[in-house]
Amino acid sequence: MEHQSQDNRGRQALVGGVISGSLLVLVVSLLLGWRLLPGWVGEGLGIVAGVITTPFFMETTFFVVGLLIVIGLNIWRRSREGDEFVDFDESELDGDLSRLELALQAGNDDEVEAMLGQMDSGQFGSQRVLRVRIALAEKTGDQELATDLRRVLQEAERINTMR
Repeated sequence: MEHQSQDNRGRQALVGGVISGSLLVLVVSLLLGWRLLPGWVGEGLGIVAGVITTPFFMETTFFVVGLLIVIGLNIWRRSREGDEFVDFDESELDGDLSRLELALQAGNDDEVEAMLGQMDSGQFGSQRVLRVRIALAEKTGDQELATDLRRVLQEAERINTMR
């Protein structure tokens, strides 16, 4: 792990050096072009050099250039690393559901309620979880909730059979 952190720091230092070097080349080219190029190109570079070295404009220019660098590096990093979406492994989800079902069978209602409380909305509406919720509602004597959940389960099963 330490080696990977050192490698990452080396890359960051390299990227920072490349960015600083690029800015140095840009400023030196601007100043040399202003002094050495004849005509309107040299005059234009002189005006640009004068504007970006004016105190207010210099700070604004550094802010804009820095912002563009950060945005550019972020776009490059995201294109290289891919999207940030996380796919759940079916085995992980099945493992959580199996533990939920085992806790219900063991009569550990507090653990079942805690596990149900930690689920996200996608898991909470799955058929297996609905069956556990029905069993828990019946066990606690809430027949009205159990009936409502059975209707939701039947609708979910009907939708799955239509696919």
